[in-house]
Parts: sequence; structure tokens; C-alpha cells
Amino acid sequence: MGTLLWLACCDYRTGDLDSADRHCTEVIEQYQGLPTPLGGEGLEELVREAEMCKEWIARWRRSPLQSIPPRLRVTVARNQKATRVRFLVRSPREIALRAHCPDPRVRPSLGATWRRPHDYYVETEGWVDIDSASLKEDLSVEIGISSLEDEEATVRVVIPLEVRCACPVRASPNQLWFGFVLGGERTERTLELSASTPFQIHAAGAGDAAVSVVAANAPTRAKVQVLRVTLQPVHLRGAQVGGQLTIVTDLNREEPLLVPYVAYVE
Repeated sequence: MGTLLWLACCDYRTGDLDSADRHCTEVIEQYQGLPTPLGGEGLEELVREAEMCKEWIARWRRSPLQSIPPRLRVTVARNQKATRVRFLVRSPREIALRAHCPDPRVRPSLGATWRRPHDYYVETEGWVDIDSASLKEDLSVEIGISSLEDEEATVRVVIPLEVRCACPVRASPNQLWFGFVLGGERTERTLELSASTPFQIHAAGAGDAAVSVVAANAPTRAKVQVLRVTLQPVHLRGAQVGGQLTIVTDLNREEPLLVPYVAYVE
């Protein structure tokens, strides 16, 4: 069984998902065929790994590429020079990728690629640079990520991007990336809000019990306000945690500032 699982892992990492799936099935069937399962021999762990591998193979068959988060939303202030948003692309193995957007005001790019020891996927870091200064109204476009190895473009994922251009209050960063966190562990990030005139924060929150937001210098009025955002997820390992902060000030009562946040539970 151990040899079969090792073969499955080798096939999985080279992209031969059909062979990996067959080997995982053989591991499970051999265990189920034992007259008396051998407790304490570590066989149950082999079966769990085979089942997890089959689950990821099923995911890749549904969609060979995945984006984290699946949708990008950002709010920019008028006359803001530029805005950058971060995302990740997951694939079952290392694949040469390209990023494209038909709108010249939106420039996606791809960077470093990595796989951690026990992950079932490779991650590629991506960025979207938005020419905020040229925007006069809200923008909705799609960013296409596809494989350079696939001439028919069947290995691809589309990331919708929504840009709101109205709020006079700017957020830095414009997207909170908590990174890889442990379930139940508190992780804090700082969000700086700024405007050309002094303002006061009226409300800030995420609508999620796992996220708390505290204004460092409320209720004073200032051109710069600081929010401390704490995430304490209760989700299981492998879960993606994401949403958006909604921030209301006396400058943007009618159009709240939206700041996306993303985390991955280890």
C-alpha cells in the first residue's frame, strides 16, 4: 500500500492525474479487502492520504486552475495614481502561465511560483496594476490566466475584477493579505486610511465573527486614520477565508469604502 501511494504521489506531481487516481483507488481497495484491518500499522493514514489525493484530483478535473480569491474587488479614490491588487493561482503542478486583460488600464502580471512540502498544489503569485488616475467611473473587467502549454486554452481561469471609483478616502494597502494562518490563532494587520481633508470613522467591520476591527485614534478627526484588523479563524485546515471590510466615514456615508481580505487556514 505504501508503494502504491508513493507511485500515486509521483504521478500526481508530474501531472498524470489518471494514473495517480488509479493508484489511490488501489490503496483504498486493498485496505478494504483486508479480512481484519491492521490497526496501529499506519494503514489508516495511508488511506486518508489516498482519499485526500482523489479529492484534489476531482477538483482539478472540474477546473485545472484556481484563483485565490476567485473574484477581485477594490475601491480607489479619484486621482489616485495607481492601485495594485494581489492574487494567487493554484495548479496541480508547475505550469508556465500567462495573464491577460483586454483593458489597457488594467495590467496583470505573474511572479514567483512555489510548492510547500505537503501541499497538493503549486501556487503562483500574481498582481494587477490598475491605472486609477485614468478612471472616471466604475470598471468591471475579466482577467484571464491560461497555460502557455495549452494551445486550445482549455487550461485557464477567469478572475472577475470590479473597481469602484468614487470614495474620497483611500486605504493602504487596498487589500489585506493575512497569509497562511492557523485555526484559532490571532493574526493582526494594520490598515491606514487617508484623505485630503480631516475625517472621522463612523463604522468599520466585516460582518464575520472571525474578524474584528478597532480604530486606533477614534473618535478624532484627522487626515490619516489607522485601523487594526484582527483575524481569528475557526475554519478547518485547508479552508479559504475571505470577504471584505466595509468602512463608513463622514466623507463617504453614501458609498462605503470596501477593502477585501484573504487568508488560508493551515
